[in-house]
Amino acid sequence: MTASAVKRSSDNFAHHRGGAAKRRNLRTDRDGDLVMEGPKRDRIGKGPSASRGRGGSINTAALQREVLRHVGSDNRTGGPPRGPRPKSTAQSSLSEIKITGWANSKASTSPDRGVSSLITFLEKHASKRGSLFRQNGRSPAQTAKVRSSRVEGDNLYITVPSEEVSVYAKINGFVFAGQKITITGDGIRGKSPQIDNASPEPANDIKQIFQDFLGRRYNADSKLLSLNALASDEELRAVGIFNTTTTQSKFFPALMKICEAQFQTAQEKKDTIESVTLAENNLSNIAPVTTLGQTFPDLKNLDLSGNKFESTSAMIGWRHKFRHLEHLILSNNPLEQSQPGWEVEILQWFPRLRMLNGAQVRTEEQVAQLNQPKKVPLLVRGPNFEDDGNIAQDFILKFFAGFDGDRTALANTYYDATSTFSLNVNTHAIRDPTKHEMFKKQSWDAYIRLSRNLKHLTHPGPRSARKFQGPQEISKVWSQLPTTQHPSLATEFHKWSIDCIPQEGVPDPSGQYPQGVGGFLITIHGEYNETSSAAGAGTMQRSFDRTFILGPGGPTGVRVVSDLWTVRAYGGFAAFKPEEPQQNQVVAGVPQIAIMGGLTPEQEVLLAEVARATGMNLKYSKECLDTSGWNLQNALATFEAHRANLGPEAFA
Repeated sequence: MTASAVKRSSDNFAHHRGGAAKRRNLRTDRDGDLVMEGPKRDRIGKGPSASRGRGGSINTAALQREVLRHVGSDNRTGGPPRGPRPKSTAQSSLSEIKITGWANSKASTSPDRGVSSLITFLEKHASKRGSLFRQNGRSPAQTAKVRSSRVEGDNLYITVPSEEVSVYAKINGFVFAGQKITITGDGIRGKSPQIDNASPEPANDIKQIFQDFLGRRYNADSKLLSLNALASDEELRAVGIFNTTTTQSKFFPALMKICEAQFQTAQEKKDTIESVTLAENNLSNIAPVTTLGQTFPDLKNLDLSGNKFESTSAMIGWRHKFRHLEHLILSNNPLEQSQPGWEVEILQWFPRLRMLNGAQVRTEEQVAQLNQPKKVPLLVRGPNFEDDGNIAQDFILKFFAGFDGDRTALANTYYDATSTFSLNVNTHAIRDPTKHEMFKKQSWDAYIRLSRNLKHLTHPGPRSARKFQGPQEISKVWSQLPTTQHPSLATEFHKWSIDCIPQEGVPDPSGQYPQGVGGFLITIHGEYNETSSAAGAGTMQRSFDRTFILGPGGPTGVRVVSDLWTVRAYGGFAAFKPEEPQQNQVVAGVPQIAIMGGLTPEQEVLLAEVARATGMNLKYSKECLDTSGWNLQNALATFEAHRANLGPEAFA
């Protein structure tokens, strides 16, 4: 933890109440008896409203409940059974009880040796316990008060009402300022080890001890959180954390809960803690510490040496965790002798692991290959673009400019009463592994309510309702989606993959050809920046797939018969690159299109496409298009016809 994080959390946990609470107004019946009954509690013992968190930016009340859930709570059932309420009289008898074990506490340096702090501590925790002082399981309706006190040597004697002695008995064994105190006197029985261990220190003190522990165990210079040899930590042993298997099993989840609360974002946690050591903890499996994987999923270094793992199956719960782990130490574990070849399985579990027990097991180059797109049996070729008369090309150029600029006008231009549109959100698409946001949570609120993902929509009603028809309905749907900005088709064509083939049987809007007419099937893969969203989330990068069926009709002679749009998390454009060696030079040449000048936007797109598909530089690509009358199909045919005669300068 950073110094600021430790200070911030210390401040948050330091706002627990000190001293005896002020006496509240009490309700009595006609006989003067205190009326302690409140509204009926629910099955978990809470009243109608929860107590308010106190202090700092962290809800300490909620965190207290979480810690109590993991570590245990005070003995709320150990008091006497609730019977008739005692009469409130001034003649209540008094009893004297003795407190020992406090003399060497952290508060002993004060002028009164910490006596006043100890009395405040006793009053506060006695007030919280026992049916006499609890109201609806929340704040005390009446506070415990010490009537008098005296010190003899290292013993503190306090005088309290006799009916409150049983309440003070419940805090026997609590830790005050780092020291376990013992309370004795008439009516106070010595606790058995089982009861004593079942009543650990109050939550606020536990949180402070945990916080101090984390502060001692964190090295800011190396970003290391040392959790080795936990059972030998004196502070933890003093509060009895490891006295029973129950408290021992709950300790680590509670510690991870407090760790989680120290950070505002996952990135802050990732930057603060890169390494954790769990060495010398006598672990035979990871069950007691498995929550480490949820709390610190981005760890780079993990030390598990000196434990008792006999095989890799003892750690199988972390098989899909720590996806960025670079160095793992498992030395001095029995599995080194009992399971030959265990290293192979570990390497399969952690694909980015470079060091195992201090030895290199992967090179930087091997790890870098994981970020490359997976190979497929077929080579990635350039696009197949069969466009007769540049009809599809002209549509694509105008469509995405209109979608980014004026969607209503676009819908009225290319869509008619029979045109259909549907949107599909793919929330499980592969993301670009080279991007920092690879594991960033995506928000789909603006899309999901309109999504027609047939894998999830199984009923005919929703399936039909989310297939939109006609320019008015389509335009209305588009207006509910975030605004977009697509890459330039002229200067960033490498971010696009566009295929176009003829499509037969397209419905004829005039009705003259019942069998249908010729059209185009266009498939586009690309990306865009979502410049705003309905929730105001700001800019986000997305990838998309869009399939159009074009046919004749509309004011421009071209109409959209069908428009299928799939939106997914950003996946990059590396998969679009053709795998022929000479074609890899195209991307670097594309930005030079603007330098050539004298070309229309349509010609720039054609030039970029020819350069990408053939691997030729811009000069030869332009000559090829000039010879072919700036027709893409003819240009590609010309290239194939003269390819054998081209020298290396055509591809330089």
